[in-house]
Amino acid sequence: KRRAELLQLPLRELNENAYVQIYRQALFDMATIRSDMLELRTVQLEDEPEQRRNAKLAPFVADAIAAHTEFLRRLDKDGKPPDKVDDESAHAYVNSRLSLSRAHSRIPS
Repeated sequence: KRRAELLQLPLRELNENAYVQIYRQALFDMATIRSDMLELRTVQLEDEPEQRRNAKLAPFVADAIAAHTEFLRRLDKDGKPPDKVDDESAHAYVNSRLSLSRAHSRIPS
């Protein structure tokens, strides 16, 4: 949680247009932190009753989804996922898509 808070301020201050790659990297790092927090919290709450566990996980799920969506939105072309991602961003893009799917799977049906 502390890492995310420390990264939040520079993200707000950094000029996205001037430092595109650094900004994307910071967004990816933030999304990774949020996913890690979700996974850790899931393990901590595995013995809780399902309803209570889902209620406690809800803010972590929302944070992870928002962070990954924010990162992926920076790679979209005209509001649509890109057909091809440059080699530099491919690993982060795939990881973010998979983490977003994992976060969505934590939402109770």
